[in-house]
Amino acid sequence: MGFDCDAIVPGLQVHAERLKSDMAFVDAVQEIKAIYIGDGPGVLLHGDLYPGSWLTTPQGLFVIDPEFCWVGPREWDLGILIAHLMLSRQTAEATDRLLARYAEPIDTALLNRITGVEMMRRLIGVAQLPLSYGLDTRATLLEEARLLVLGESR
Repeated sequence: MGFDCDAIVPGLQVHAERLKSDMAFVDAVQEIKAIYIGDGPGVLLHGDLYPGSWLTTPQGLFVIDPEFCWVGPREWDLGILIAHLMLSRQTAEATDRLLARYAEPIDTALLNRITGVEMMRRLIGVAQLPLSYGLDTRATLLEEARLLVLGESR
């Protein structure tokens, strides 16, 4: 049956069901899943590069929790990180600064789709984040995630 999103935020389940019934969205998410479980070319990735995987010490910043490492498209780690920038309500300029510092070419369409899937996963999936905002903001972010996955935004 799935995860009960109303247990996290009352009213969120309606938005989750709306996405689950959007077959264009579901098909696009399945394409991203195929990349994740596939055996294609790529680079070594952390796989879950978000601020919860960063450890700041007096010796500097360390990236921890490499249990999701895999070889895949470079857009993966960037998409995860950008999703978390968006979920933490950072400005678009923060994303632009991150991308401007990245030396390798990026497939923007793939990057956006990965970003949208991660946003959806963290808003209505089992891997919930302890977000301080309510239903309206979550619904808005889910719509942005849907648009990113479908290639209609950013």
